[in-house]
Amino acid sequence: MKERERESFRWVRGTGVTLTFAAALVFLVSFFLPTATQIGSMMGAPLAIQSGWTTFVESLTLSAEVIGVPMFNFQPLAILCYLSPIPNGLMLLAPLVNMKAKHYAAFFGAVLFFNATTAIWVCFEVYEGISVGFYVWIGSILMMALASFLISGSYVMEDNLEHERLLAEWKGKL
Repeated sequence: MKERERESFRWVRGTGVTLTFAAALVFLVSFFLPTATQIGSMMGAPLAIQSGWTTFVESLTLSAEVIGVPMFNFQPLAILCYLSPIPNGLMLLAPLVNMKAKHYAAFFGAVLFFNATTAIWVCFEVYEGISVGFYVWIGSILMMALASFLISGSYVMEDNLEHERLLAEWKGKL
């Protein structure tokens, strides 16, 4: 394989690795930014702005509360409330997947992207007064999905080019 062709794959892969660590850092920062107004405030009481961490803990308790209410069990929003903590868990695994399971990172990126889009829908349905922390959080998840696609894609394209070179070499021998 030509060194010039490998260099382009390395550049794409390096961009993906850089995005992986940048997304992980932005994800951590999002937990300290203001995210949304508090759910269930008393009528007429001033609404408190929650940090990302508080919103995450509230999403865990909201999922537990929705499980116990029978009439919500078959509504799409209730089902998505069950799944609301999943993007955070995936983001904790993402750097490891992007660095170690490189060929499967695109699948992981697709799962991240799907979870980010469902989280957008759920959060706009459940929370009011969404603030900057939410957008930073979603942006970090989408950035990590892009990094996963870049890393996996660079390996797949490099493998494909190597297979084509080997195939051409074998055809020349026949």
